Amino acid sequence: MLDLNVEYMTWVADEMDAHFSIDTRAMMGGSVREYVESTLDKVCAEGTFFIARDANGLVGMGAFRLLRDGVGELKRMYVKPAHRGRRLGETLLRRLMDEAKRVGARSIYLDSAPFMAAAHRLYRAHGFVDRGPYPETEVPPALHGAWLFMESR
Repeated sequence: MLDLNVEYMTWVADEMDAHFSIDTRAMMGGSVREYVESTLDKVCAEGTFFIARDANGLVGMGAFRLLRDGVGELKRMYVKPAHRGRRLGETLLRRLMDEAKRVGARSIYLDSAPFMAAAHRLYRAHGFVDRGPYPETEVPPALHGAWLFMESR
């Protein structure tokens, strides 16, 4: 699971560097692996982490965590590029939304980078709408204007 998170965050960091001309690793305070190791417990705290796998290993992931009473957050939705187009992201999203309902979340928040257009389409197809930044987001305030924040009720 750690390696899949590192793969995801490496992709995010590389895309952020390219889109925003910033040093994402410097913002993370070290290597991608160090950042993932220091934040994975937070991402998974008070929630659920689903893994998609095939015969060759892990191919996708997604997390849901409670932020406060009745409000949860989706995190780390990712399907490896070679496995996209098989509706794995949709399956993960549905499972995570079911889990959110099961634990009493009335609202689900998420943040998504501007280069994640396929994810935006998936979220909108499942009822997510745009909203402003929320206090618990890990997105640095300097990037809020370029980021997409969404909510489902």
